[in-house]
Formats: sequence, C-alpha cells, structure tokens
Amino acid sequence: MALTTRTRSQAELLDLAAGAAVRDGRATIAADALPDGWRLLVSEPDLVSAISPLGAVRGSLDTQQYGAFYADSSGPDGAMVRTVSVTAVPGDAARLAVAKVLFADVHDVEVDGHVGLTGTLSAGGDAGGDLRVVAWSPTPGTLVRVTGTALDEAELVRVARSVRPAGRADFAELERKTSLGDLEPADGSSGGSGEGGEVLPELGRGTFADGSEWVLRAGGVEDGTPTSTALSVSLADGSGPASGSGSSGSGGDASGPFDAEALRSAEVVDQGGRRFGSGLVGDAVAKVELRRADGSVAGTAQLVEGSGVKAWVAELTEVPTVVVALDASGKELGSQRITASGDGGYDFESQGAEVPTGN
Repeated sequence: MALTTRTRSQAELLDLAAGAAVRDGRATIAADALPDGWRLLVSEPDLVSAISPLGAVRGSLDTQQYGAFYADSSGPDGAMVRTVSVTAVPGDAARLAVAKVLFADVHDVEVDGHVGLTGTLSAGGDAGGDLRVVAWSPTPGTLVRVTGTALDEAELVRVARSVRPAGRADFAELERKTSLGDLEPADGSSGGSGEGGEVLPELGRGTFADGSEWVLRAGGVEDGTPTSTALSVSLADGSGPASGSGSSGSGGDASGPFDAEALRSAEVVDQGGRRFGSGLVGDAVAKVELRRADGSVAGTAQLVEGSGVKAWVAELTEVPTVVVALDASGKELGSQRITASGDGGYDFESQGAEVPTGN
C-alpha cells in the first residue's frame, strides 16, 4: 500500500496511514481518520493503467480499448523514440481527478469541447524521459487517456483532439492497411529500408480473383535496383496479416543451361491457410505460368513493372508448383520448381529450358 499527497504535510500523511486498511481487496481509509470535510472521491481499480499505458498491454482490469502508435526511431544522435498510446476505460469526472494526485504540473486542457487534464510523470532513468498524459471524458462513463513520450504538451494535445471513436468498419480498414504495409513510413524509417538505408520502393499493387488485395515492394535494393520482392496481402475474408512462414530463393547460377535472368528471385508467403508467391523476372519475360507437377497449367501470374524491374505475383493453389517464364512468342525462357521443405518453409530449384545462357 502507498499513500501520496500534493497538499498535505508528512505528519498528516502518517496520521492517514494509521487509519488505512485493505478490505475486500481495496485500499481504504477509515472515515474517522480523514481530515474534517474530507470524503471518498473515487476508488481507482487499476493504478498501473492510471499512470502508464503498459497497464493496457499487460491486461488492465478495465481497459476497454487500447491502441499504440510509434514514430521517429532513434537516430545516430541517440534521439529518444517518440511514442503515443491511447486507452479508453470506464470512468467519470471523479476518476479523471486521479491525475491530480499522480502527475506533476497538472492543469486543465480543452479537448473537443470537454474539460480535461494534462500532466507529466517521470519515467526515471537516463533514457526514460517523462510521460505526458492528456485525459478527458468524451462521453458519460468513458475516460480516454492519451500518453506520449518525447512529445511536448502542444503536440500531445493535438493528438488527443484527433482521437475519434472507431467502429467495425474503421478497424477493418486499419487491418487492411496494416496487412498491406500501407502504414509503414514512406521513407523506410520503420524497417522499410535496405542494408544501405535505401528506401524499398513499391513495385505494384492489385487484387486476386476473390478480391483479396496485394502490394508488392522490393525486398532488397542494391545500387538503387531491387534485388528481391516482398509481398503483402490483405485477404478478402479479413483474416489479417501474414502469420505463417515466408521463404525466398534466387533464380539460379548464370552458368546453368537456362537464362538466369528469366527468373531472378522468388518468395512464398503463407497467410490464412493460403500461399502467395512473387519474384523478379527478366525484361524479355512476357508471361509467367504456374504449372502442376504433371505439366498442366494451373494458372497465370500477374506481371507488374516498377523501379526499373519486372515482377510476377500469384496465388499458389498447389505446391509443388513450377513457375515458368515465357517470352512474347511463347518460348520458355526458364522455370523454377517450388516445393515445401520439412521446416515449414519452401525450397526453390531452378530448371533448364532450351535457350542460351544469360552470358
């Protein structure tokens, strides 16, 4: 148990401690131990969530909704990562007043016509920085807290004023954009850049036959040119982002009996019990077929061009699958067999065609 005050003396706090007890799992102070005129204002059921968004992460007792948004990763100068989190809990004006006890520099702030509070809490440590909180009650019975690190008051209040209730359609759209990678920073600052810091460009986007959307981006870049692919898919049934395995392979050695530039790379992504593939192909490739083990055609891939390269995208309805590259005349330029490996990934084996090598 801990007692804290911003208005009473240490001696008065010790007197209150003498009347403090835990009853039915809640801290309480006997009425006769309270100063004259004092009464119970509110019982805070989850002190951790009141002072930190981590309460929602660990499974707060009463958190209704929780969202976290991160920006500005640490740079070479060691700048602190800026974060914003939003929690919504049952509460009213009385529970809002808890901030006056827990936070420093507390004062009123207006959020969309509602009177709220803002204040700071020291996170401690050299790298901790201060947490700043803006809290208000947008509707009766609901208390919203927006918590930020490395943001000043004006920035966090601006974020708080942008918070809106989200319905099913909003969450579905958020899930769609997340699945497609559309919420990643355009400058690649959140993992969307190559080893040399190059931005990984978008190569194309489209839909599969059932309406599932896809976005193809470069998986790697060398001297400004994409060297592999990274496929993101938003399934039409809303089953979420990729949760299975992903594997990639190269097109093959240029000394083999095939055109090594015909099929330069390939990847397979598992999602929602389905498999999707993509890969880079050579400029001469006009069509990519997916063939079964018996040689029959299972489907045709979609071709896209972007950032100076050409690539294919398709759903792999069967594995093993043979990916075959053809030129405009229908001549086979090369093929690649994709099989499932024992570790849950995929193996890629380039196969020959009656064409000269790429040399």
